[in-house]
Amino acid sequence: METVCDPACVNGECTAPNTCTCDDGWTGDICNEAVCDPTCVNGECTAPNTCTCDDGWAGDICNEAVCDPACVNGECTAPNTCTCDDGWTGDICNEAVCDPTCVNGECTAPNTCTCNDGWSGVTCNDAVCDPECEHGDCTDTNTCTCDDGWSGDICDEAVCDPECVD
Repeated sequence: METVCDPACVNGECTAPNTCTCDDGWTGDICNEAVCDPTCVNGECTAPNTCTCDDGWAGDICNEAVCDPACVNGECTAPNTCTCDDGWTGDICNEAVCDPTCVNGECTAPNTCTCNDGWSGVTCNDAVCDPECEHGDCTDTNTCTCDDGWSGDICDEAVCDPECVD
């Protein structure tokens, strides 16, 4: 007499009336539930030790978040969510942070300013005059503000009152 299992065993053998003995990697009353060891974290076990990942997850056990586009200077910690490294910001961690901010330039790396032409200094707030101001301060790109008693483009002409005598 043949043993009967109703419903029939899917991934196993009917060994007693309505009793299934499952093949390796399968469980459940009719051996239709796959076993994954370790278990799938963000997905479903669809065959023995085979995970089908939920959207936004990857890896053998679906525990690796996927970011598209990828994080540039940070880590993908959840689907399409980047956690930025220190000194970086933005949706994909591609925007450098400068503190203090760059005045006349661009923040190109954490706390690193690349100055516009005519500017220098850590925050690009020092004007550059070429040639240098002789008796005054460079207050804007190639613009000298002369000390009292001096004039000219680079503050090299004495101002005398009354007129200077050689």
